[in-house]
Amino acid sequence: MKTMCKLLSILSLSLLFSSYTSSDDCKKEAALIKRNEALIRRYFDEVLNKGNLSILDDLVAPDYINNSPNTPNPLPGPTGLKPIIIGLRTAFPDLHFEILNMCASETQVAIHCVMTGTQTGDYFGTPATGKAVKVNQMQFERIDKEGKMCEHWRQSDDLGRLEQLGLLKPNCILK
Repeated sequence: MKTMCKLLSILSLSLLFSSYTSSDDCKKEAALIKRNEALIRRYFDEVLNKGNLSILDDLVAPDYINNSPNTPNPLPGPTGLKPIIIGLRTAFPDLHFEILNMCASETQVAIHCVMTGTQTGDYFGTPATGKAVKVNQMQFERIDKEGKMCEHWRQSDDLGRLEQLGLLKPNCILK
């Protein structure tokens, strides 16, 4: 019986200690998630929506990899991202991204957003159409230990965008 009581005491202390550690871990995890969400909101608001490229060095790691660029083989880091954002904002001066949903962890953020704008400038080789677009996107950002975006993936409704710009007939079948 004494052995059982000692075992239960040890087990109780062990559970108490592990819940304390878990609580600290949860607080650290929550802080990282909040940091990552704030990073993404700042990127969308200040860089994409307002065109403030001067803060990219604060938000994007020097070795940032863009796995879904609008241009082939961009340079890593802010240096490779700046021309893409300039091209996008030149084509769509009224460019606006609205974040509809965001799900974050300590190392990644998934964003469901809608991009809107009117194409009044060249869009990576496509002449201005003067037409407005509304494009659903899913973006995924990996965040490094320093709290900077270090890897990017994007999936967009590109067929819908092409239809809205009048560059593809609605409901066409590609062969």
